[in-house]
Amino acid sequence: ETQLHGLLLGAIGLASFAGYKFWTRWRLRAWRQRRPPASPRALLLLRVFGFDRRTQRLLEDVGQRWRYLGPIRLIGGPDLAYSTLEPHEFFDFLNGRLSRAFVKDREDLEGRLTEGSPVPDPDGLFRVEDFFCHDDTWRMTVSRLAKDCEAILMDLRGFSPANQGCIFEIEQLIAGVPLDRVVLLAD
Repeated sequence: ETQLHGLLLGAIGLASFAGYKFWTRWRLRAWRQRRPPASPRALLLLRVFGFDRRTQRLLEDVGQRWRYLGPIRLIGGPDLAYSTLEPHEFFDFLNGRLSRAFVKDREDLEGRLTEGSPVPDPDGLFRVEDFFCHDDTWRMTVSRLAKDCEAILMDLRGFSPANQGCIFEIEQLIAGVPLDRVVLLAD
Protein backbone atom coordinates (compact mmCIF):
# COMPACT_ATOMS: atom_id res chain seq x y z
CA GLU A 1 0.00 0.00 0.00
CA THR A 2 2.84 2.49 0.77
CA GLN A 3 4.47 1.70 -2.57
CA LEU A 4 1.20 2.38 -4.39
CA HIS A 5 0.82 5.58 -2.39
CA GLY A 6 4.33 6.68 -3.44
CA LEU A 7 3.65 5.94 -7.11
CA LEU A 8 0.40 7.88 -6.93
CA LEU A 9 2.14 10.90 -5.39
CA GLY A 10 4.87 10.71 -8.04
CA ALA A 11 2.30 10.59 -10.85
CA ILE A 12 0.44 13.56 -9.35
CA GLY A 13 3.71 15.48 -9.11
CA LEU A 14 4.63 14.78 -12.74
CA ALA A 15 1.14 15.66 -13.96
CA SER A 16 1.22 18.91 -11.96
CA PHE A 17 4.59 19.88 -13.40
CA ALA A 18 3.44 19.08 -16.95
CA GLY A 19 0.31 21.17 -16.39
CA TYR A 20 2.39 24.06 -15.07
CA LYS A 21 4.73 23.95 -18.11
CA PHE A 22 1.80 23.81 -20.53
CA TRP A 23 -0.04 26.68 -18.82
CA THR A 24 3.01 29.00 -18.63
CA ARG A 25 3.95 28.43 -22.28
CA TRP A 26 0.36 29.04 -23.36
CA ARG A 27 0.07 32.25 -21.30
CA LEU A 28 3.46 33.60 -22.42
CA ARG A 29 2.58 32.96 -26.07
CA ALA A 30 -0.78 34.73 -25.65
CA TRP A 31 0.91 37.65 -23.88
CA ARG A 32 3.52 38.06 -26.64
CA GLN A 33 0.82 38.00 -29.34
CA ARG A 34 -1.24 40.64 -27.52
CA ARG A 35 1.71 42.94 -26.97
CA PRO A 36 2.21 45.50 -29.74
CA PRO A 37 5.61 45.24 -31.43
CA ALA A 38 7.92 48.01 -30.32
CA SER A 39 11.54 48.69 -30.95
CA PRO A 40 13.59 48.01 -27.84
CA ARG A 41 14.83 50.99 -25.87
CA ALA A 42 18.28 50.54 -24.35
CA LEU A 43 19.26 52.06 -21.02
CA LEU A 44 22.90 52.75 -20.22
CA LEU A 45 23.68 52.39 -16.52
CA LEU A 46 26.85 54.18 -15.43
CA ARG A 47 28.04 54.14 -11.85
CA VAL A 48 30.74 54.76 -9.29
CA PHE A 49 32.47 51.42 -8.86
CA GLY A 50 32.94 49.92 -5.41
CA PHE A 51 29.44 49.96 -3.93
CA ASP A 52 28.39 46.36 -4.56
CA ARG A 53 25.13 45.97 -2.65
CA ARG A 54 23.81 49.41 -3.45
CA THR A 55 24.59 49.00 -7.15
CA GLN A 56 23.00 45.55 -7.27
CA ARG A 57 19.88 46.94 -5.60
CA LEU A 58 19.69 49.80 -8.10
CA LEU A 59 20.04 47.39 -11.03
CA GLU A 60 17.29 45.16 -9.62
CA ASP A 61 14.95 48.09 -8.93
CA VAL A 62 15.44 49.73 -12.32
CA GLY A 63 15.46 46.39 -14.12
CA GLN A 64 12.05 45.38 -12.76
CA ARG A 65 10.47 47.95 -15.03
CA TRP A 66 13.01 48.87 -17.71
CA ARG A 67 13.75 45.33 -18.89
CA TYR A 68 10.23 45.17 -20.35
CA LEU A 69 11.18 48.10 -22.62
CA GLY A 70 14.67 47.04 -23.68
CA PRO A 71 18.09 45.92 -22.50
CA ILE A 72 20.13 47.55 -19.77
CA ARG A 73 23.72 48.09 -20.91
CA LEU A 74 26.62 48.64 -18.57
CA ILE A 75 30.36 48.34 -18.22
CA GLY A 76 30.92 45.01 -16.49
CA GLY A 77 32.70 45.01 -13.17
CA PRO A 78 33.06 43.02 -9.97
CA ASP A 79 30.34 45.06 -8.23
CA LEU A 80 27.65 43.53 -10.47
CA ALA A 81 29.21 40.17 -11.34
CA TYR A 82 26.79 38.39 -9.02
CA SER A 83 23.78 39.98 -10.72
CA THR A 84 24.82 39.93 -14.38
CA LEU A 85 27.08 36.91 -14.83
CA GLU A 86 25.58 34.55 -17.41
CA PRO A 87 26.26 30.81 -17.56
CA HIS A 88 28.43 31.00 -20.68
CA GLU A 89 30.58 33.71 -19.06
CA PHE A 90 30.98 31.57 -15.94
CA PHE A 91 32.07 28.57 -18.02
CA ASP A 92 34.50 30.75 -19.98
CA PHE A 93 35.97 31.82 -16.64
CA LEU A 94 36.30 28.20 -15.47
CA ASN A 95 37.92 27.20 -18.77
CA GLY A 96 40.37 30.11 -18.70
CA ARG A 97 38.77 31.77 -21.74
CA LEU A 98 37.21 34.81 -20.10
CA SER A 99 39.32 37.09 -22.29
CA ARG A 100 36.80 36.46 -25.10
CA ALA A 101 34.22 38.45 -23.12
CA PHE A 102 36.35 41.62 -23.10
CA VAL A 103 35.94 44.33 -25.73
CA LYS A 104 39.17 44.31 -27.72
CA ASP A 105 38.82 47.33 -30.02
CA ARG A 106 36.29 49.49 -31.88
CA GLU A 107 35.64 46.81 -34.51
CA ASP A 108 34.91 44.23 -31.81
CA LEU A 109 32.52 46.64 -30.06
CA GLU A 110 30.67 47.40 -33.31
CA GLY A 111 30.33 43.68 -33.95
CA ARG A 112 28.81 43.14 -30.52
CA LEU A 113 26.33 45.96 -31.05
CA THR A 114 25.25 44.81 -34.52
CA GLU A 115 24.92 41.09 -33.74
CA GLY A 116 21.20 41.54 -33.97
CA SER A 117 18.46 43.54 -32.43
CA PRO A 118 17.91 42.56 -28.82
CA VAL A 119 14.83 40.44 -28.32
CA PRO A 120 13.10 39.68 -25.05
CA ASP A 121 13.42 36.29 -23.44
CA PRO A 122 10.29 34.10 -23.26
CA ASP A 123 9.28 35.83 -20.01
CA GLY A 124 9.12 39.18 -21.84
CA LEU A 125 12.24 40.63 -20.21
CA PHE A 126 15.25 41.93 -22.10
CA ARG A 127 18.69 41.02 -20.80
CA VAL A 128 21.31 43.02 -18.98
CA GLU A 129 24.15 43.43 -21.46
CA ASP A 130 27.47 43.88 -19.76
CA PHE A 131 30.52 45.02 -21.69
CA PHE A 132 33.76 43.92 -20.08
CA CYS A 133 36.54 46.36 -20.87
CA HIS A 134 40.23 46.83 -20.28
CA ASP A 135 41.69 50.20 -19.40
CA ASP A 136 42.32 50.92 -23.09
CA THR A 137 38.75 50.17 -24.27
CA TRP A 138 36.28 51.36 -21.62
CA ARG A 139 36.33 55.03 -22.66
CA MET A 140 35.55 54.16 -26.27
CA THR A 141 32.84 51.75 -25.11
CA VAL A 142 31.15 54.30 -22.84
CA SER A 143 31.17 56.94 -25.59
CA ARG A 144 29.68 54.55 -28.14
CA LEU A 145 27.01 53.16 -25.82
CA ALA A 146 25.97 56.64 -24.68
CA LYS A 147 25.22 57.66 -28.28
CA ASP A 148 23.07 54.56 -28.92
CA CYS A 149 21.00 54.36 -25.74
CA GLU A 150 17.63 56.07 -25.42
CA ALA A 151 18.27 56.86 -21.75
CA ILE A 152 21.26 57.05 -19.45
CA LEU A 153 21.14 56.63 -15.69
CA MET A 154 24.33 57.62 -13.92
CA ASP A 155 24.61 56.68 -10.26
CA LEU A 156 26.97 59.20 -8.71
CA ARG A 157 26.37 58.22 -5.11
CA GLY A 158 29.73 57.91 -3.43
CA PHE A 159 31.41 60.11 -6.04
CA SER A 160 34.68 61.80 -5.02
CA PRO A 161 37.49 63.56 -6.89
CA ALA A 162 39.31 60.21 -6.94
CA ASN A 163 36.72 58.83 -9.37
CA GLN A 164 38.39 60.03 -12.57
CA GLY A 165 36.39 57.58 -14.68
CA CYS A 166 33.13 59.25 -13.67
CA ILE A 167 34.54 62.66 -14.61
CA PHE A 168 35.32 61.35 -18.09
CA GLU A 169 31.84 59.85 -18.39
CA ILE A 170 30.16 63.13 -17.34
CA GLU A 171 32.24 65.01 -19.92
CA GLN A 172 31.16 62.53 -22.62
CA LEU A 173 27.50 62.90 -21.68
CA ILE A 174 27.66 66.70 -21.75
CA ALA A 175 29.50 66.74 -25.08
CA GLY A 176 27.59 64.10 -26.99
CA VAL A 177 24.19 63.27 -25.54
CA PRO A 178 21.01 65.38 -25.34
CA LEU A 179 20.64 66.07 -21.63
CA ASP A 180 16.93 65.21 -21.65
CA ARG A 181 18.05 61.56 -21.99
CA VAL A 182 20.29 61.70 -18.90
CA VAL A 183 19.33 61.17 -15.25
CA LEU A 184 21.94 61.66 -12.54
CA LEU A 185 21.45 59.97 -9.19
CA ALA A 186 23.39 61.65 -6.38
CA ASP A 187 23.51 61.51 -2.60
